[in-house]
Amino acid sequence: MQRILSMFRKSASESKCPFLAKTNASVNAAGVCPVMHQSGAKTRKYLHSPPDIENHPLYPKRDGLKEGEFEGGIKWRGGEPHDYTILNEQYIQQRIGKWSDPNSLENVVSNLIKTLEMEITNKKDPEQWVSSHIPMFKYKANDGPWVETKGAVEKGSYNILLAKAEPKLFDTSMTFEESHEQFFTAFPDGFIWELLKVYSGPPSVAFTWRHWGEFNGEFNGNKGDKQLIEVFGFGSADVRMPTDEDPRIRIEQFQVYYDMDRFLAQLNGTPYTATPDAGFGNAQRGQSSRP
Repeated sequence: MQRILSMFRKSASESKCPFLAKTNASVNAAGVCPVMHQSGAKTRKYLHSPPDIENHPLYPKRDGLKEGEFEGGIKWRGGEPHDYTILNEQYIQQRIGKWSDPNSLENVVSNLIKTLEMEITNKKDPEQWVSSHIPMFKYKANDGPWVETKGAVEKGSYNILLAKAEPKLFDTSMTFEESHEQFFTAFPDGFIWELLKVYSGPPSVAFTWRHWGEFNGEFNGNKGDKQLIEVFGFGSADVRMPTDEDPRIRIEQFQVYYDMDRFLAQLNGTPYTATPDAGFGNAQRGQSSRP
């Protein structure tokens, strides 16, 4: 196992695996903890001044952004790469994860998952995805259905993550564009993702995560009052390690688990009365399980 872990870290740190290589800030992307105790943790702000952020050792680094790598250039959904600079800054300023080593397994996995989310969201052609093994890739959340590559392109991450939602709380028939517009309207300043801890190394990587943002927009007619909304969860990723033919680490199977009902109750301003999990989010901070 130690040899595999070492190989996993090495493959990400060498120049042949560019998702840990420095990329232009204008096209970087920043990107949801049950077994990890986060009691008393709070979102930290302004730990670094803006000029320092781009050079921060944990500044998000995404692979697959070099136009010249792909014949004819990258086929972006919006016609051009999305600028995630502001989200990257918020990630560095507000993350609560305890790891700080840029060569850690956590940082390797974090950048790989952020690359995956960037590609699902922004690249129209999955043949240009470098984060996943396209013939085998599939993605699911909680007890929702497995979604393979073609479905991920059509649905997008929000429709996958909320596939089992009650229709009155989230309309699962929305298109990719409609679902992303709904969340952009709810979180106009961004909805950021971070990896909290890795519990097992490759080929089956288990990890905990956090998603957060200031609800200062509107969701299903419910106006936010700038409250911080946090989602804590855990997940696993089965990965294919680099080979002589393909130097990249690629995700083959990706699944996440989180309290979807509580998250949607917060966004819709409706009561949430289910038994809270003492290991998740506000429940472990001694706060109410109601939104």
